[in-house]
Amino acid sequence: MTKMHVQHMAMVSKALGEKGFDVTVVTSEDTIKKFEITGGKLNDDRTLVAGGDIDFGGHARFARALPSQTTYAEPKIKKIEDSRYRPFDFIASPAIARMRNKQIDAVIAQEKPDAIVTSLWPSGYGPFTSEVEHMFSSARAANPKVKRYSLSNDIPYLDYDFNARSVKGPQFDLVDRTFVRGDGTLRMSNFVPLTYESENKIDYVGHFIDPLPARQQMPDCERKVLVTYGTRESNWDGYAHAGYFKSVIDSIGFTTLTAHPWELVIGRGCQDVAYEYIKRYADSVNKRFNANITVRKGVPDKQYRQDVANAAMVINQFDIFVLDDISTGVPMLVSTGNLGQLNCGANEGDDRLESLERSGAPLSTMLQNNMGEPAYMGQLINAAFSHKNAHKFSIPANAADKVAATIAAEYKAAHLPDPVLGQAQDVTKQSEPMEKNQGRG
Repeated sequence: MTKMHVQHMAMVSKALGEKGFDVTVVTSEDTIKKFEITGGKLNDDRTLVAGGDIDFGGHARFARALPSQTTYAEPKIKKIEDSRYRPFDFIASPAIARMRNKQIDAVIAQEKPDAIVTSLWPSGYGPFTSEVEHMFSSARAANPKVKRYSLSNDIPYLDYDFNARSVKGPQFDLVDRTFVRGDGTLRMSNFVPLTYESENKIDYVGHFIDPLPARQQMPDCERKVLVTYGTRESNWDGYAHAGYFKSVIDSIGFTTLTAHPWELVIGRGCQDVAYEYIKRYADSVNKRFNANITVRKGVPDKQYRQDVANAAMVINQFDIFVLDDISTGVPMLVSTGNLGQLNCGANEGDDRLESLERSGAPLSTMLQNNMGEPAYMGQLINAAFSHKNAHKFSIPANAADKVAATIAAEYKAAHLPDPVLGQAQDVTKQSEPMEKNQGRG
């Protein structure tokens, strides 16, 4: 599970806690490691330490982690980091699958959840389908009235070896409601054919965006041009992308932002050789043109998020966290690069950026092959910066609150006593409330 999914589940968990629900988080060793690397901390009793960069809320408790699908996979299995285009191009060993299912059963038996919320499915990653089916079956056996919720992307990931057929409808039979990240501008049915019944189970709830800090008052000329490779986890090796930062540096003299400070934020995973090369190149340009370019390693911590809010402009490659950044209205220049779903029925980068531009977002896009043309890239930067609606654009960003409110309302409705029989009746067509939240990696 990527940090994006961890963050989204954390936001739902916190919102549910604020509605009075007890939340149990079931996830993998991989996700726990990612969670701790990116600022989350757990107490000895597996409750959350307050003050981290990822907040599941004070009512959340982490169940014992599931064995890792990748760390303990058989050596012959292709690992996630070895696959360039298909992020879950692996199947873990049957032994690991049995271990994970056994732990799922133990948690279900202990918690007897009223509802389950899962991510990555049904419009996500096929290799986990059998595990989700097992979790739902186990939960239904423990509580026949359990309700099953899913968080999904409006643009589904299609892996033809695993889930392309099942995404088209049958898997929706196993969920009572799917909360889709998106405002309905992009609809899942635009990318895969869905049945009428499946579409009726979809709620487009907006975007899961953790609000950025308030924009601070400062002279405009002191605002930075913030440059990243685009992945908010910023965990790349550096060699493949050093050319990206070099191209941006070369374009600075062709922009109207030359006098602004420029800051290149490079992932902590960047190897020292590549990082030092970028720093030396930036220093040489500083000396030749009296520029103000700084280079640092960083991740999307609180300081980075404040930098985005205060920026004059942001330049990056596309990823889903672009939504977080443009929610501030700060002008952006974005390249989709190689990110997309490649032969899977959709290219998320291109499709989402086109949708955002139609919505009036203050951004411009650039093709990867234009990055070797500094003058042209400078023109693109100027065009992005000139957007008149900068700092005014907004997108629906309260998805977690909508999800929690829907679950709470359905829980209340399902547990109202029947005026005649005096017993709680299930009066909802699709969903019921939630006492335990199940997230997995």
